[in-house]
Amino acid sequence: MPSKEHDRAFVPRLLAGMSGQIFIRLIAACSMVISVPLMLRGWGATGYGEWIALTSLTSYLSYSNFGILTPSVNEIIMAVGARDVDRAQRQLGMTLSFCLSVVAPLLLIGALGLSAVDFHVGLNFVYIANAECVAIVVAMVCSILAQTVRGAAVGALYAEGAYGLVYFASGTVRLTELVSVSILLSVWQVRPSTIAWTMAGLSILELLVVTFLAKRQASWVSFKLHGLERRWVLEQLRPASGFLISNFSTQAVLLLGPRVVLSLVSGGAAVSIYALYGTAMRLVDQIVMVFLSPLEIEFARNAGKGNLPEIARLVRTGTHGAWVVFLAISLAASLVGPFIFAFWTQGQIIFQYHLLSLTCLMFAANHFGRVCAQALNATNRMFGLSFWMLVASVAALGCGALLSLRYGVEGMFVGGILGELGVSLIVTSAVAYWLELPVSALLFDFSSFRSPLTFLRERLTTRARGAVQDISRR
Repeated sequence: MPSKEHDRAFVPRLLAGMSGQIFIRLIAACSMVISVPLMLRGWGATGYGEWIALTSLTSYLSYSNFGILTPSVNEIIMAVGARDVDRAQRQLGMTLSFCLSVVAPLLLIGALGLSAVDFHVGLNFVYIANAECVAIVVAMVCSILAQTVRGAAVGALYAEGAYGLVYFASGTVRLTELVSVSILLSVWQVRPSTIAWTMAGLSILELLVVTFLAKRQASWVSFKLHGLERRWVLEQLRPASGFLISNFSTQAVLLLGPRVVLSLVSGGAAVSIYALYGTAMRLVDQIVMVFLSPLEIEFARNAGKGNLPEIARLVRTGTHGAWVVFLAISLAASLVGPFIFAFWTQGQIIFQYHLLSLTCLMFAANHFGRVCAQALNATNRMFGLSFWMLVASVAALGCGALLSLRYGVEGMFVGGILGELGVSLIVTSAVAYWLELPVSALLFDFSSFRSPLTFLRERLTTRARGAVQDISRR
């Protein structure tokens, strides 16, 4: 049973975390809005599309940690919760050793492999030279390694409940990145490689900041490395595999895959169009994650208690909230899209309502099961499902690739819609089965909206009655 001190600290900690989420998501949204027109103006639609294709391709190297990072951080948090700081310190040391002895060599191999690619022939590049592509790849590899080690170090701050501090620190670094990139592009109109190395330097700075904060907030933290143990690796394997494959399905296949395929089929201009419409609607995610990140904590907390009705209520409430945000953003995009798009893209890409409609359908399919997916991830229930998600995602990408040969960007959007819908149906059915509820009761019971209104009506009625009684006494 939690103590009163813990209960009193929980609400301020949660509010600080949500405030930090708002800050970091706001910076991310501003980065999407500001950096795109600057890159388009400096590099043109073709150069921007090649930048997107190259960074998307290099981002696949981030899977070199095999998904072990997330369950390992969870183990650190649980160990500190059990006041077993020796186990937490050992877990942190093992994770750092894994990053440096396994992830770093794999990143080096990946960088060497990509450096040997002829991007002009293989990906139809015409703006970014092969030598500059190599410089961008090396910069991104440095950034990925810094972010991976930072992901391990941040577990100590999460364990101490300093969620808000982490978010505000990361948001500040991202704000510095946005300002730096904006100045470099608007004043000097630098090449893509300069932007890549600027981002890499700031990723290293963020690692140093998080390391300093971890040492300051947690007295038990020591960044001493430990030798890898076979038993430790096997313990992380199952939850890590589930997280890795599910994340690969949604991010690498459904998000990054279409950009790489379009680059192969149609070139950088097509990638620009697809990425711009997707980026515009991805602003929805920045708002949804403000309340979805704290919900993940509650999913895990109630799963530990075996409180399935509360998990069902949280899934229902979170899903309804995501739907409301999506509908509001979609309506706003349809009203102001033509005006904003002309300014945002510097007139280089024409706004088209049918592409916006396809984008909205793709994100509607995503938000149908978004909260269910988060609930499964937070409770380490993705292992078996992740394989079905991968099959659905790869099939949808293949379908989009075939359609894009005939219909271009529109065909790729259709593939994206099928993929997002398939993944949503898989995770929603899995959560309904786990909670022993039909899908209709899980998602289409709108009592989560009625309850706050009923509470407000009762409070207003009580106050009105009290006022009437006061007047009658006078």
